[in-house]
This record gives sequence, C-alpha cells and structure tokens, in this order.
Amino acid sequence: MPDTFPTFPSRKQFAAYLEGYKTALGLKVQTCSLVKYAERVDANDPHSAWLVTVCNLAAKEKDKVEKRLKCKHLVMAGGVYGDPMIPSIAGSSEYKGLTIHSSRYTNGTDLGLRARNVLVVGSGNSGTEIALDLLEHGAVVTL
Repeated sequence: MPDTFPTFPSRKQFAAYLEGYKTALGLKVQTCSLVKYAERVDANDPHSAWLVTVCNLAAKEKDKVEKRLKCKHLVMAGGVYGDPMIPSIAGSSEYKGLTIHSSRYTNGTDLGLRARNVLVVGSGNSGTEIALDLLEHGAVVTL
C-alpha cells in the first residue's frame, strides 16, 4: 500500500488500491459473487485447473444466473465480511467496558481510547497491527 495511506485505510482507499493492483497485474477478478461449487478439473492432480460455479450477487434478481468458470487459481477471500468468531469467556458479561472484535476496529481516536488502558487479545497480524495503532493514538496497550 502507498506510504501515504494511514495504518487502517478507508474502504475507498483500500478499494482503489485493490483496483490498481488488479490492473497492474492484469488479473481477472470476480467480486460480489456467491461461490456455489468449486472442484478441480482432475481431482487427483493438485495443480489442475478449477471449475467454479458462481452467482453474481450484485445483479438484479432476474439476472442472477449461475455461470461456470474455469481458472488456474482460486482465491476465496471473505475477509471482514465473514462472521467474527467471538469466544465465550467466563465472567465477560460482568465487564462494563468496551469490547469489540478486530473486524469492527477503526482506530484508537475514533473509539476514544487515548490515555485508556486497552487489552488486545490475540497476537496475530490483526492483533499486533491494532496494538501498534492504539499506541500511536495514545492508548496504554497490553497485548
């Protein structure tokens, strides 16, 4: 991503970045689609092409026809649009402070966390990036 983008770019910035990436690499990308079925052309060959049945969710109801695509590579990326997994933690209903999933995080300023004690649970990519952003926005972070 460009150095001019913030740690957490806006939806518009991220979409523009992805569009430029797609164009620069000459990728054929199909978005807003429900993958109904995907299978290898040759189930015994892990390098064979994919046959994918999709339905365009952005189309008007009468135009939502299924189509089959044959492709070398298949990437299914639900990302932040998937359902967040929030574990059940004993006693969490007693806690009266703010609790949010990383998929709902914007930045430390928008959430009013400057000079607040914040616990970030999880040290994967999202957790560490959020912890850094919180520090940069003045929160006191425990990871």
